[in-house]
Amino acid sequence: MAQLHWYVVATQIRCHAIEIVLTSRDTQLLASLLRDLDKMILTAEASPTAGTGGANFPVCMKDYARNENILAKHSIRR
Repeated sequence: MAQLHWYVVATQIRCHAIEIVLTSRDTQLLASLLRDLDKMILTAEASPTAGTGGANFPVCMKDYARNENILAKHSIRR
């Protein structure tokens, strides 16, 4: 038995859903890492409403998630 523990944390940066997965056997380490995520400061470019995407990149590219641009799809079975 692996006895692994894990946390999945998700947030929004601009128009993107960002997922962070923490895995360890050490539950105290995981709790510490999770608390440290609260200290993370993102730049103004990462703001979901006012972000510019950095440099000259658009906040979002309309209709970019088309089949020819998608590398992999995963489905959740319930």
